[in-house]
Amino acid sequence: MSPTWSRTGMALLAFAVALVADLGTKWLIQSVVMVPPRVIEVTPVLNLTLGFNPGVSFGLLSGAFADRPMLLAGITGSVAAGLLVWAMRSEQPVETLGLGLIAGGATGNLVDRVRQGAVTDFLDFHVGAWHWPAFNMADVAITVGVMLMIVAVVQPRRSPRRSPMVNRRSWQDLSFNNLGSEHCTAKVPDKPSNPHSRVEGSTTRGSQC
Repeated sequence: MSPTWSRTGMALLAFAVALVADLGTKWLIQSVVMVPPRVIEVTPVLNLTLGFNPGVSFGLLSGAFADRPMLLAGITGSVAAGLLVWAMRSEQPVETLGLGLIAGGATGNLVDRVRQGAVTDFLDFHVGAWHWPAFNMADVAITVGVMLMIVAVVQPRRSPRRSPMVNRRSWQDLSFNNLGSEHCTAKVPDKPSNPHSRVEGSTTRGSQC
């Protein structure tokens, strides 16, 4: 498999995992778990709830796009498409995975905005009476993708290393060729003016190099 197809497959796989996980959990919450809507305590710091966010991830800019959901949907779609193309062209696997997750999460929220004008949120993380803005699996995918992007930027890029055996073989071949060019010059006898005459002691032999 060529590197290009490998990168494309990795990007599409990360994109599909994020998108399916987001849309699947949203459907499960709305159709099964939250019928009727209520607060379900999962752990002392995590609840399941049901909310709708007209803004971006974690409730940001909810007031700015409350009356213009399709504008935000158009911006989100353009960004997601650009990120997916970037993921397919990236030469770092970690960066490819991160970009694919971000694009998949953004697309999951895009589907919600087009379908119902707001994003379904159901994960409520809290410490005591303090609550983080509700979020969903798309936000989780975007957050993980951003963390992978940071890792890709921080980690050094490794240049391909050549095998020592290959380098030693190349050096030996180069030395042999140079040696042959210096010591294996065959002499060609002068052509006699009379084709029927013979030149004594000038028998032509092949090169012994």
